[in-house]
Amino acid sequence: AEPAQRQPRALPPGLRLRAAQRPDLPHIALLDRQATGADRSTLLAAVLGAGNSVVAWRGDRPAGYAMARTSGRGTVVGPVVANSAQDAIALIANRFAHASGFMRIDVPAGATALTSWLDDIGLPCVDSVTTMLRGEPPTVGTEQHVFGLASQALG
Repeated sequence: AEPAQRQPRALPPGLRLRAAQRPDLPHIALLDRQATGADRSTLLAAVLGAGNSVVAWRGDRPAGYAMARTSGRGTVVGPVVANSAQDAIALIANRFAHASGFMRIDVPAGATALTSWLDDIGLPCVDSVTTMLRGEPPTVGTEQHVFGLASQALG
């Protein structure tokens, strides 16, 4: 769908956004590992190289990221990692403001504030998926959370 709202949003207090570059990859990979419990640095490097991404900072600390890339009929946003729904919305809104046409984001279950905002701007939920894993779930931190999947197959 094409979101109705493409203008940048006011950022949460203390949050700065800037375009992500290859030297940001260790910071992005650390945030991602805290949120997923997995080392996805190879995946993140590939997505970073294939599209455009943004990193959020609070002071001198990385606070989240959002990646976007061309796929099929338009732009896919994801993965997205942040410490709050408010920060995730700012990151995603930034990616939407820098894209045109069809937009897609795969949102994990439980991200109700994000899905409500997406619905409000014209991106309603059209499907849901079940996360499956083999063995024990990975240990994840409590500071960072996944708000946008890399893809349904990759999480």
